[in-house]
Amino acid sequence: MKLTAPLYLLRHGETAWNLERRMQGSRDSDLTARGRAQAAAMGRALASELAREPGPTVFLRSPLGRTCETALIVGHELGLDPTGWRDEPRLAELRYGDWEGSTWAEIEVDHPDAMARWRADPEGFCPPGGESHFDLRRRSAGVTSAAPSSTWESDSPSRRRNRRLMASV
Repeated sequence: MKLTAPLYLLRHGETAWNLERRMQGSRDSDLTARGRAQAAAMGRALASELAREPGPTVFLRSPLGRTCETALIVGHELGLDPTGWRDEPRLAELRYGDWEGSTWAEIEVDHPDAMARWRADPEGFCPPGGESHFDLRRRSAGVTSAAPSSTWESDSPSRRRNRRLMASV
């Protein structure tokens, strides 16, 4: 699918587990003070960008707590009602399965050859009980192809073409 409108991807702010170098995946870790400041700065920058070409925007986010908090902070900077975000499970982070909550160092001790296998095949390697980057890409690609029909179906084709899609992951 070819996008006919801008797509803005927002990454969640820094979390406590980021600082500890822990694999998060589908598990959550709270944003740090720095992560909340990063989200606010992202919101201010985005407000400036969106002000250049005002228009309707669809706001999607991963349902993970760190992403929801980031989205709310960004939304506050944009003057967006908190209910303006729609949860989109396909935007959730890569599932690291059994590795979630573990540090990189712990994984290297418990699974000595895993990192070498991951580096050898970064797209196809699947952590035990998790998903591969290929699986993640396939899952998340469905968001942009489904957005025009599910999110904008009541709009005319010209209005859909002018919409922007913002996704917080």
